[in-house]
Amino acid sequence: MLFILAMTWHTLILMKRFFRYYIILICFFASYPANSQNSYDQFQEQSDLNIKSEMGMELLHHYVRFNLDSLKVAAIDLLLDASEHEHEFARAVGTRMLGSYLCKSGNQTQGLEYLAVAKEYFEKKEDYVIVSEICNAMGHAHLREGSFDKAKEAYNLSLRMGEQSNDATAAFSAKLGLGRVYINIGDTTTGMAIWHQYKLASVENEKYEGAADVYALMAQVEGDRKNSSLSQEYYGRSIEFSKRSKSKSHIAHSYANEGIRKFMQNDFDSSLYYFEKSLALRIELKAIRPILEGYYNMGSYYAGRDSLQRAIEYFEIGRKMAEKDKMWSDLKDFLEDLIIIYDSRDNAVLKAVHVRRLAEVEKVIKEKNNAREALPEEIDLDFTGKNFDKSVKVYDKGGINWMLFVVIVLAALVLLFLFLERRRFN
Repeated sequence: MLFILAMTWHTLILMKRFFRYYIILICFFASYPANSQNSYDQFQEQSDLNIKSEMGMELLHHYVRFNLDSLKVAAIDLLLDASEHEHEFARAVGTRMLGSYLCKSGNQTQGLEYLAVAKEYFEKKEDYVIVSEICNAMGHAHLREGSFDKAKEAYNLSLRMGEQSNDATAAFSAKLGLGRVYINIGDTTTGMAIWHQYKLASVENEKYEGAADVYALMAQVEGDRKNSSLSQEYYGRSIEFSKRSKSKSHIAHSYANEGIRKFMQNDFDSSLYYFEKSLALRIELKAIRPILEGYYNMGSYYAGRDSLQRAIEYFEIGRKMAEKDKMWSDLKDFLEDLIIIYDSRDNAVLKAVHVRRLAEVEKVIKEKNNAREALPEEIDLDFTGKNFDKSVKVYDKGGINWMLFVVIVLAALVLLFLFLERRRFN
């Protein structure tokens, strides 16, 4: 009995020490993505192109949602290094980053070209998770173009690649976009059925942000169908999963959805409260597009309440911000709503000013969609140059992943510590 107690006490001490190191280990890996996403300096100063490319992947996932300009800068930085040192992995990550930037900023054609370069590399490496993600992005680009057959093809390929991977998320992620395709071509029944599949898979795999997104989309469809009760139910579910996700951006989105739901219920005070909370949180997050959406929601609220002067105030704030940051599609939305209001108020002068600006913006959007992004002359995607700096580590991605290597080394150190501690006690 005493031996058992002694061993238990001994084990507790070892476990306590082990967990102290385990927590350090967890904190290291928990902090790495956040630091890499928010520190371009670390990315820029990295000399090992394998590590820099891995960091580029992390930057991509963050910047594509919150800061497109930074995504472009980081992509060009990586492509310059890839060209100088003929590094295929860096070129693949860089073209993926640049392609994602172009597609999200409106240049679908050139963006798809760069995504195709990245896709070819990762197909050769049989990295089906990344191929699935790239195909998903290509599907989004085709959907924005209105090329529904191509979008459907890309989404289905994403799903097939995802099924070959060991990532459960990759096996269903493209269903969100695929459902959009069917909704856009008028097959709402099939689209909603696919979204229900996506919803179930998201909940099963605890991907609560995805569940929140798809419930919000289904709520919009049911709202368009004049099915108010079901639309409100779906908005409620979207809010629930946004809170479970603990993502501030999704929580802000959930407040906006609650504002919509309360407005539909004619609970206007609560509706305004949630729209204001959503906008405040988005301003705190400092992401331009969500902030613009927040101002648009506020303007729409007051327009819906016939408080047109207040609506103008919020639409004008959003218009000026969109103008400053060159968010052309958002600027177009603000201008269109302001034109409607000025028309209803018989303000011919301001209506004419905004109509003229709208025509200019639509021209910019059209030109941007047809333009090609100019890249620095030093970027050589075909690796025809022969400059090579031996001071930079340029091993292509292969063998063990560097992050996995770090995990193995740290795990080995923990095990060695436990072994030494056991010997010391014995």
